Amino acid sequence: MPIKDLEACQTFVYANRLIASRFKAKAEEVLEVVQTIEDIDSRLLLADLSHAVERRARQYESIATLQERDMGVRCHCPATGAD
Repeated sequence: MPIKDLEACQTFVYANRLIASRFKAKAEEVLEVVQTIEDIDSRLLLADLSHAVERRARQYESIATLQERDMGVRCHCPATGAD
């Protein structure tokens, strides 16, 4: 299936990859904070939060990949700057 609107494809894919990148960055921030906390319960809660945020990032990456596949071509988008 030929791509109908490459610009639209790139816009949607770029947006989802940007969101995923920001979620990844936030997960890393949370993990860094976990290292500074002494309370075990708080550490566990924050570690769980970080894992949930990483899962969300993977969901957005998956959406971007599906969008590319649905359009019938891989859309190569510019770097997000948050990687």
